[in-house]
Amino acid sequence: MAKKLTIEFVKMEFEKEGYVLLAKEYKNSKQKLNYVCSKGHKRKVGWNSWQQGHRCAHCNNNAKLTIEFVRTEFKKEGYRLLTEKYKNA
Repeated sequence: MAKKLTIEFVKMEFEKEGYVLLAKEYKNSKQKLNYVCSKGHKRKVGWNSWQQGHRCAHCNNNAKLTIEFVRTEFKKEGYRLLTEKYKNA
């Protein structure tokens, strides 16, 4: 039987890479753990994903866009976005 991980161990693993784990308890490898990367982005990741190398999507340019971000980008170019919802690219 595999040994159950502790929140202390998981926290140390995040800290080794400059991340701050915000989660206060560890339940299982699929639980979404809140963290802050070294650039201040707040994200969530499961322990399984973390072990596979998944890190901050913002820093890796893989973050999902929000309607607010898209609206701001349109405004920068002098346009007004009429759409109220953003699904994907």
